[in-house]
Amino acid sequence: MVERRSSIFAGIKATDPARIAFASNAPVDSPEYAAQFAVDLGLDVTAYHESRPANWYELGVTQSVIRPLKTTGRPVYMQEPMATRDTFFPYPSNDRAEYFFQAIANVKLSGAAAWCFHTEVAVDFRDGPRFLEDRLRAYPEPEWAFVSSLNARVALRTNNSANFVVAEGGGGGGVRADRTAAGPGSWEILGISTLSGGPLISGDRVALATADGTHYLQAVNGGGGPLRATSQSVGAFETFTIEKPGGGIIHHGDLISLRAGDSSWYVVATGGGGGSVNVTSTSRTGWETFTILFATPHSSP
Repeated sequence: MVERRSSIFAGIKATDPARIAFASNAPVDSPEYAAQFAVDLGLDVTAYHESRPANWYELGVTQSVIRPLKTTGRPVYMQEPMATRDTFFPYPSNDRAEYFFQAIANVKLSGAAAWCFHTEVAVDFRDGPRFLEDRLRAYPEPEWAFVSSLNARVALRTNNSANFVVAEGGGGGGVRADRTAAGPGSWEILGISTLSGGPLISGDRVALATADGTHYLQAVNGGGGPLRATSQSVGAFETFTIEKPGGGIIHHGDLISLRAGDSSWYVVATGGGGGSVNVTSTSRTGWETFTILFATPHSSP
């Protein structure tokens, strides 16, 4: 049987050498078995169809599965986690987006390379809305709340607890920290995305888009100067490392700092807020600390 499966894999690679090929293992087999299965067949990825206990989303559960899957050094794909809904089987802990917020973050913390959002609404397009977005919107919980969280938008409140970082004009110019309110659609709302994908984790490299959807925050010359919002693409100067004391998942209301790329320069709100924003500090103290507030659905601590 292994030889037959190996020939299938070899045939795929012969047709398209660059294609990533794997085969899922069901939870009737252990993670250890799945890891060895990938080795025996020479697969590119170890994929696993997780079991679905009530606490499936907790860090300890994801670690207990992913740790043995990673032993072979292959990337791990959590291929079929808890379903949001199922016509045939009732499942626990699947009716609120919060479960899925925690799951994807804990899977990322555990070292998996990929994770699947498993929803039945995307299975059959023979009737109903033509577009996936419309199908997801039809279910505020958990589908739409979860997928909306993946396009995260945030406000950064300064250390004085009174001001917010703002890209003037919604982008294309300077950046200051002199606004006293932030709301949906305002210039103080920034899109934030991780370059590696998934939810925000301390240590991630991120890019911050301005409200106009065109520009990105930029550490001029990579640090040592002002913070501006004039770039229209993401490169080294538009990449920041987000840091949270103690590390881990970044939640609504957490204190964070932004370091320019891999440099020693931190974003700093002069005076702790109320004035300019620069990338001129080489230490992380009060003025370099911001409270991150999510304007999109988010995980609770």
